[in-house]
This record gives sequence, structure tokens and C-alpha cells, in this order.
Amino acid sequence: MKKSDAINRFRLPNISMILFMALLCLLTFARAHAQGVDATVNGTVKDEAGAVVAGATITLIDGATGRQTTAVSNTEGYYVFQNVRPGMYSLIAELTGFKKQQVPEVKVDVGKPATVNFSLVTGGVEETVTVSASDAALPINTTNGELSVTVQQQQINDLPLNGRNPLTLAGLQAGVSSGASNRTSTINGLRGTFSNLTWDGININDNFIRTDALFGDAAPSVPGVAEFTITTQNAGPGDALGVTQVKLVTPRGTSHYHGSLFEYHRNDAFDANSFFNNAAGVSKEKLIQNQFGFQMGGPFVLPRFGEGGPHTFGKDKLFFYGYYEGTIVRSDDSVTRTVLTSQARQGLFTYQATNGTTQTVNLLTLTGLTKDPVTTQLINKTPLPNDLTGGDRVNFARFRFNTPSGVDQHLWGFRTDYDLSSKNRFEVSFSQFHFNLPNDPFNAIGEPFPGLPGGGQRSRRPRIAVAWNWTPHTTLNNEVRGGFMRNAPLFFNNETFARGYRVTFPLISDPEQNSLEQGRKTGTYELMDNAGWAHGNHFVRFGGNYRLVNIDPFNDAGTIPLATVGFNDIGTLNPLRTNMFPGGISTTDFNNATSILASLAGPIASVAETFNAADKSSGLLRGQINRQTYQYWDIGPYIGDTWRFRRNLTINLGLRWEFVSVPVEKNGLLQTPVGGLSALLDPNATVDAASGGGRPLFNNDLNNWAPSFSFAWDPFKEGKTSIRGGYSISYVIDNNISTVDNATSRGFSQAITLNGTSGTLAGGIPVVPVPSFHLPQTSLENFRQNNAFALFTYDPNMRVPYVQQWNIGAQHEILKDTVLEARYVGNRGTKLTRAVDVNQQRIFANGFFQDFQRAMFNFNNCGGRVNPTPAQCPNRQPLQLLPSFGAFALNQSTFLTAVRQGEPARALDFYITNKAFFFTGFGGESFGSTQSINPYLPNPSTYVADYVGNGAYSNYNALQVEIRRRYSHGFDFQANYTFSKALTDFEGSQTNFLGLLDLTLGDVVEKRRANNDLTHVFKANSGYELPFGPGKRWINNGFLSTVLSGIKLTGIFRAQSGRPISFVSARGTLNRTGRSGNNTVDSTLTVQQLQDRTGLFFDPTTGAPLMFDPNLIANRQTLLRNPAAGTVGSLQLTPVSGPGYWDLDMGLIKRTRIKENVNAEFRMEVFNVFNHTNFFLSSTALTQSVNSSSFGQITDTFDPRIFQFALKLNF
Repeated sequence: MKKSDAINRFRLPNISMILFMALLCLLTFARAHAQGVDATVNGTVKDEAGAVVAGATITLIDGATGRQTTAVSNTEGYYVFQNVRPGMYSLIAELTGFKKQQVPEVKVDVGKPATVNFSLVTGGVEETVTVSASDAALPINTTNGELSVTVQQQQINDLPLNGRNPLTLAGLQAGVSSGASNRTSTINGLRGTFSNLTWDGININDNFIRTDALFGDAAPSVPGVAEFTITTQNAGPGDALGVTQVKLVTPRGTSHYHGSLFEYHRNDAFDANSFFNNAAGVSKEKLIQNQFGFQMGGPFVLPRFGEGGPHTFGKDKLFFYGYYEGTIVRSDDSVTRTVLTSQARQGLFTYQATNGTTQTVNLLTLTGLTKDPVTTQLINKTPLPNDLTGGDRVNFARFRFNTPSGVDQHLWGFRTDYDLSSKNRFEVSFSQFHFNLPNDPFNAIGEPFPGLPGGGQRSRRPRIAVAWNWTPHTTLNNEVRGGFMRNAPLFFNNETFARGYRVTFPLISDPEQNSLEQGRKTGTYELMDNAGWAHGNHFVRFGGNYRLVNIDPFNDAGTIPLATVGFNDIGTLNPLRTNMFPGGISTTDFNNATSILASLAGPIASVAETFNAADKSSGLLRGQINRQTYQYWDIGPYIGDTWRFRRNLTINLGLRWEFVSVPVEKNGLLQTPVGGLSALLDPNATVDAASGGGRPLFNNDLNNWAPSFSFAWDPFKEGKTSIRGGYSISYVIDNNISTVDNATSRGFSQAITLNGTSGTLAGGIPVVPVPSFHLPQTSLENFRQNNAFALFTYDPNMRVPYVQQWNIGAQHEILKDTVLEARYVGNRGTKLTRAVDVNQQRIFANGFFQDFQRAMFNFNNCGGRVNPTPAQCPNRQPLQLLPSFGAFALNQSTFLTAVRQGEPARALDFYITNKAFFFTGFGGESFGSTQSINPYLPNPSTYVADYVGNGAYSNYNALQVEIRRRYSHGFDFQANYTFSKALTDFEGSQTNFLGLLDLTLGDVVEKRRANNDLTHVFKANSGYELPFGPGKRWINNGFLSTVLSGIKLTGIFRAQSGRPISFVSARGTLNRTGRSGNNTVDSTLTVQQLQDRTGLFFDPTTGAPLMFDPNLIANRQTLLRNPAAGTVGSLQLTPVSGPGYWDLDMGLIKRTRIKENVNAEFRMEVFNVFNHTNFFLSSTALTQSVNSSSFGQITDTFDPRIFQFALKLNF
């Protein structure tokens, strides 16, 4: 490529450059609606006759600090206050000839407009008319079409929160579907990566692994969050990358000192045991948890030096708020492992023969093999089974135990506000979170069995936000805000692997924890500058934000060799044959017998080791940790106008330009093929270094314009009804760094697997040779060294994914302070990220499939022989191609299993992954092969040819109905119902890779319901203060008044239908097994008949819970058949829904007054009040293989009933 060509690729067209520079100039003065936390207060001033009043002075008084700002109503009677901090305010309207009107206790929420209308009465200005906020502040949104809800401080402080994470309450909003956990929720059917979480305006997403929609890396907790607003759709142009916007704010100090001391306690003595622990006779999981700390805020009074004037400074201008929360948990988590039974450890294998009899054979005697001392020593570390809800229950079953899951957490922070003048104010907030989890079962790196070494994690996470707000004129406001969020998690393992290698077993759980150390250092740095200008009937917002993300991941994975126990059919042959088993044996039982025999005898199926480069010139080194240094940045200028087109109709127009830079590995330790997409199928392709000042991974995407439109119309002009709707486009970050890390870091990190190994572990493992490394390097060179070599690149025209959103609905105040809203919500995720493999193996090439069919015929009709002689089987079909693959082609267990199960792609893949034995040019000629690999792979110089592109989509349509009552007379309430359908062809993941089941069929067999597509979801939360005590309706004094006053009842209720489930064969009937995880089945049942047999059932023998009717499980081989060779399953993905979920959490609060401004608070909170067993299906359990011995089994539940008690001293 010429230098001039490389330069021109990144040159903007002249018109684009002009537009870019024009928008960039907007950044010289602006306000913080981009990820901002402040809001607007607006309204209309009218007289008694309903005519607009111009020239009225409106004063906004901050209830916390007393700070006052003013605005003047224009010729339309309209006024607006910009950049108002969340909190309680009073508003006063006055004009000569009218009585002064005051509206106290107006609540302003995070990032949401508050509308307060005045109706002035003729009279003297010295007279004051007070109007309640309920009457003057509209409960409906008459400003825009955003779908947003503010979770108030009262909800955060009073509702029963399991874990005291305020983001739990985000999961209670309409459109938020929580199938597995609140953290992994799906919001309006979209990927979890599409959420933008901010705390005081600074992004707190995990920007390395962004898969979780509601995970805040900064670990926000109750004392650090005053309130937050969640916008699920149609956020304004000022909101940065993402569809869902979650904006948390730190509480601020007031002109008076307030605070509290608190202690929350849990103890398993009060809790219920879990369903599976009860069934297995295992005691309750240990849980002793203490959450303690303080919070305090008030005026920050400093001594003033010098003569004259007051002796102190800051009482009315400088305010502070500080907090600390410690969480000390000593708990257990119930986990399961798969272990061998006592008889299986001796080699005895029991099975249900195909003739209906029960048979037992000694696998060791049958084959003449003996126990391997290494595997025996490892197996002896594992206990015998104690849980028969899984496995085949005769030869292997589950072992359930309580493993330590205790954690130490410390969160502290502060906020300082300085109101310098009516025109200038400053803000600083800081928090830091410390986390230490010595044994981590949640990421499956904890102890493998009781008392054995395992792994954990620890981290430290600081965050800071700084802001300057300037109001040079009542119509113009500007805010500059900046800060950072950093995290450095470390995942460690205490296992030392003294023997020098790791061991992994088939079928049973590994006796040793095989994870290796990994971690990362992430830093997100932000600067935003945004403005608002009120002019006539227009409120114009403009500005932008800049974000820089640094991520330095490191990983020891694979640097200690891993020996896989099993038969590889080359160096270690499986001595078992189906005709050795009296009465006949099923495929599942035969595979289980093979795995158990391998576990006992210790044959080495393969040895794998990963080699990494320290730098571009070091070559690949043994034991070298894999390190990268990634960076990307984005910038987003915008402009938006809120236009009061008519007094009862507001139109919002906006435009944002989003630029996300191509990620860079600053040291150039990435590798891609030269030539882009065309190189993927080029047998002569070369790979070379990329990024870090060299070739970019792909071209920058400059055409990211994001328009937005919304309206709010009050058809009756009474402030009680609002018809709202809108359309917008939002660009998103879709796990860009973790996708890069998976796709292009491979060149300087190579995992080498020796597949043709021989011997047993007792004789030691072979040494994996360090692969040669030079650049450039041909694909074929890599493929010769690594059977699983992958060419991986990006579409050079890769685009930033985006979501189109639309909604329309109506709000109506049905009762005072109570609003009902019904809306239609839809969106489409467009150009979503997905990596696919284009090097699909060709089973129909060169007559391979036809000869495989002959082998199947012979196997089924000639006593299990695939190529019998005429004397052995007169009706045989002579093989014409397969024998030419060499001496090992027809007698290997993997090949025979493929023939028995009708998996031609599995057979071909076996040949390709062992190409040194089966193909000429790679060594196969030494074993009698005359076959070339060329006909069987589009690119015969690589195993995999993957590229990352924009090949995925999502669709969402929903009816959402919500009722909200804002806090009034001691009662608040919120409930919502969502009826929805979410479809996609790929859910998204950390790597964003999922190979297509078949390149020709494409999306036809990929379309499915999203994992969290919950058809029906109902949620409610409420708080009610009993009307007893001083100032209340009943029992205003006396002893009973003291006893009954200050009591509040709270509750959270959730009910939802089940997650979607797929029936799969997972067999390599058309594509190799590694690409056939979603290969479904053929069924004689309709979808409705399958749904009738799906839900919650129980095994009639063991009582174990099942997700399918036991009759369906028992007869699945006839009702859910494996697809024929050369085809895929005809049943659609996700045809049915699993068991549903419902849960009720409740709280009781008693506040007892001690002094005028001091009270003691006792709390009792109960999670899962009725101890209802909700069975848990993980994402992997949503794909049910009909060929698995665990088909239909349920292995986990959500939490049983848990009690929590608290004491607080509030002042």
C-alpha cells in the first residue's frame, strides 16, 4: 500500500470536515446534559382568566442550601431554570399587581424536567398565596418522549434491598427483564453492553467486559447514592454512548448537619435452607453478614483570617457530605460437582441394556487396562456422591457441598459543594471501593472440593468527579465536568501444580482448580462541557463529551501445560467396542463408559500449552504471561432544541455525532492477516503485526449521525394528560476491547495442542515444543504448528453498532398524585457485532458424504463393521473414498462414534484436527493416506477463518403499562406490567463470537428469542407509613402514640414467566461439532405440545425437579430425534419457556424519636417472605441437549428466605 493511500483512507471529505469542526466548536462552551445529573425546572405563569403573564420574576430556592436563582417569564409566560441539582426546592412567582405565589417542596429529579405552573391572583405583592407542590408541580411529563423513571432517595433508603445496591431498584422498572440476576438484566430486549451507567456524570461501566447491563464497577451503595434516574428508551441527544442511561448522584450536604450511624445484620440462624441442600441432607449455607458505617453532611465552616468581617467562612456557601460502609460476610455457597460412585472407581459399570435388562461389567477387566496412579490419586481427592439429582445416579452423580464465599468490602467517599455566587458553583465527589473475595465460587475458580486449594479475587476501585457550573445570564448556563473511574481486579489461584502440569478429566469435575492468574487495569477518563440557552419558546442544549479508555489485561491462561485425560484414537486407542457390552448399549452409556475407563486408566488424549511474546521481537516464550495495552477514545458533540410549539405541545429535536476510535494495542502485540477479508480464504495468506502504529484493525467509522425526535402533547390543556412519543438513534459500545482481545491477540499468543499423544499420566506428559515465530508468517506455517490455528480479522468497513428506537403512549393522572401510563415500545439493534467462521468444512466434497453414508449403512447392517468383506457381510456397500485417508481412518473410536451417531462433519473434523495422520503434505502419507486436505476446506491453510463484522441484529416490541403514585400522605407506590417479544440471531458475548450453524442456511436457523425474553413481567414496590402518632390521623399522643408512631411497611413483588429453552442435538450432522451447539432436533410434537410438557415437574422416583415432563425425558429419543446426516434439526430454537418466577420481599421500619432532631430506627427485612422455591436456569441450561444424561434436570435455585435486621441512629 502506498503511503498516500494509507493517509487518504483516514481523510475526511471536505464537507464532513466542515461539519465536524463546526460541531467541535460547540465544545468551547456547554452544559452537562451529556451524561449530566442536573435537570431543568420550567413552567408557565398565567392569571386567573388563563391568560399568560409575561415579566413575572420566578425565584428558585434550594431547600438544602438556601441558594437562590431567578428567571423571568417571557412573552408566552414561559420560564426555565437550567442545570438544577436534584433535591427539594421552593419556587416563588411575583409581579406587581398580583399576589406573590409560593410553591414549597418541589422535588427535582436526576436529569428529568420538572414542570411547575403558576396561576397568579390579582392583589398586592405583599400578600402571599401558598400552593402545594401536588397542585402546582405536574405529575406527568409534558416536556419530552423519554421513557424514564427516577428512583427516589426514600425508595433507596427504605425498600428492602438484598445487598444494599441501589441498582437493584433499576430492575423494578418497566422493560427491564431479569432472568438470572439483576446485574445481567436485559433492558427493552437489548444487549447488556448497551447501557451507559454514570455516577455524578462519570461512566462507571466495566469497559473491558461490558456484558452486564446493570453492573456498576464503582460498586455504588445506599449511603453513596441520593437517587438515580433510569432512561430505558429515547434518551435525549445529550446522553452519551448507550441506549439505557442510568444516572446516579451522590447526596450533598445542606445548611444543617444531618447524618446517621447504621448496622445491618444477617445470620443464617433465622434463614431457611435451600431446596437442594434439604434434599441432599446438607446443612444450611453459612451466612453471617454485617454492613455498618456512617453518613454525614452539613455546612463546611472554615476559619477566616484577617481583620474585619466574620470570623468563619463557608457556612452558607461550602457544604460537605461523607460516608463509609463496610461489609463483612462470612458465608457459604451451595455448589455441585460430578464424581464417580464407589463401584465406578473400581471399574464396575452398570447400564440399562438396549434389550431392557440391567447389566454390570468391569471395564478394567474387559479391556485389560489398569489404574493409573496419577488419576487414582486425583480421584481419591474427591468425595463420593451425596446428591442423586444429576448424573446417571449409578456410575456417577453429584456431590453437593457448602463452599466458603465470604467477602470483605469497604466503600467510602465524600462530596463537597461550593456555591461561590449565584452565577458560579463547584462540586467535587470521590469514592473508593475495596474488594477481597478469598474463595470465589461465583466465577467457578473457588475450591474444587472441600478443603482443596482454590482461587479468589481482589480489587481497588477509585472514582472522582469534578464540576464547575456557570450561569452568566438567566438564559444561559454552562457546566464543565470531568473525572475518572479506575479498577484493577486480580483473579488468583492458590493451587501450585507441583507436578508441573494440570489435568482435566472427562465426565467428572476436575479434582484440582485449573484456573490460572489473570486480571486487568482499567481506566476511564471523561471530560464534558455542555450548555443550555433559553430563547423565547426554545430551550437549546449543545455541547459534547470526550472519553478515553485505557485497558491493560494480563492472563496466565495456558502457561502451565494442561493434560486432557481420554482416548485420542491415534496414540491412545479406545479399547472398548459396543459389542463388548451384553444386551447392547446406548450411545450415551457407551460414551459414559469410555470416559470412566479413561479416568481410571489415565490415557493422555492431548497436551496443550500457551506461549506468549514479551514484545514484538522476543519470540514466543514458555511461561510468559500474556499482556496487552489497549486504548480507545470517543467524542460526541450534540445539539438539541426543546421547542414549545404550542402551550400544550412541546417538540424536541436533536442531533448527535458519535465518533468511536478504532481500538489500539499500543505495543503492537496484535496480529491479523495481510489483505483483510480476502485473505481469510487465501491459501497463501500471510499474517503480520497490526495496531500500535502499524496497520489499523479496521477503518474509522465517521458516519455516525444520531437524530432524535420526541413530542409531548396535553390534549385537554389541564396538565393531567400527556400523549408522548418519539424516535431516535443511539450508537453503542459492544464489547469492543474484549472482542479485539479474543480476535487479534492470537499471533503473539499461541496455544499449541499435541493431539496424537500416547501413554498414560504415570509415564509423564510429552513436552510441547515452543513454536517458531517470525513476522510476516504464512498461514500454512501456523497451521502446521497448531491444528486449531485461526485466521482472525475485522471487516475493514466495520461500523459502530446502533439502535433505532420508537415509542408512543399516554399518561393520565387518574387520582391525585397518581399517574397511569400505557405505551408501545419498539426498537431494532442494527449492525450489531458478531464474529463468524467462513472456513466451514465441506462434507459434500469429493464424495465424502456419500461414502460416509455407505459406512453408516455397513455399521448398522453388518454387525458394527464400517468396511466389511463380502464374506463378512454380503449386503455391504463397498467404501470408495474413506480407506484412502490412511491406516487409521476407519478404526478410531471418534470416527466410529461419528458413524454410529450419523455425524459426517464430526468424522471429517476428526481427520482435519489430526491432519498429520490423514492428509498428504502434513505427514499422512506416512500412514498410507492419499488424500489432500484442499477439497475439504475453503482455505486449506487454516483450521478456522473468522472475521468480526456487523452481522447481527435484534428486535423488540412491547406493551408496557405503569402506575405510579408519588410520595404523599405517607404512601408511595409503583407497579408495571410488560408484555413483550425480543428476537435476535445472536445474544452477544464477551468475545462476540458465535459461528454460524451453516453458512448457506444463514439466519434461517439462527433466529431465536433472546435469553431474557420473558413474555409476561409484573413488578411492584411500595412504602406505607402507618397513620399513627403526632401529626397523624389517629392516636396523636400517649403511650400508644409512642409505640405505633414512625412505623413504615415496605415491599417489593416480582412475578414473571420463564426464560426461553431450546432443544438441541448438538451433533455434527452438517457442520463440525464446535459449530453445532445450536443444531436442534426433529420432533413429532407441535410447539404447543412441547410447551405443555415444559415447566416444573418432579422425578417420580427421586423427587428431583425437572423442567420437562418425565415422560418426555424418558421418550425423548422418539419424540425429539437427532437430525439425519447432512441435515440440521427442523425444530426452531427457543420454542418453549421454562418455569416461571415470583417473589415477595418485605420490610418493617420503626423510627422512635429521641430528641427533636434525633431518632433511633429499627428495621426488619425479609427476602422471599414465603420461602417460595424459585428454580434457577443459567444461560447454559437454556440450551438442553437431548443426548445429555442431564437433559431436563434442574440443579440450582434462587435464594431461600433470608432475614436482615438493622439499627440506625439518625440525626
